Amino acid sequence: MLLFLHKFHGPVPYMIIIAMIVAFALQKWPDGGVIGVLLLFNGCLAFNEDLRARRALQELMKSLQVMTRAMRLVRTLGSLGVGSY
Repeated sequence: MLLFLHKFHGPVPYMIIIAMIVAFALQKWPDGGVIGVLLLFNGCLAFNEDLRARRALQELMKSLQVMTRAMRLVRTLGSLGVGSY
């Protein structure tokens, strides 16, 4: 829910919300309604795209396989008297 509400946070959504409030204050009901519907549609669309991107990233992280190779210097360090290995 917080992710959805976050889509209405920022300068552009604030300006659109102010435009909607002004339209309703001037009793331009159709204009205010259209602005509100478009704002909600844009928020839903952005939320859906965000969820799809997060799921795709999770799938990529699952398929990512970390492989490393380590060389052990046990004999070399032991022969130098660095420590007993």
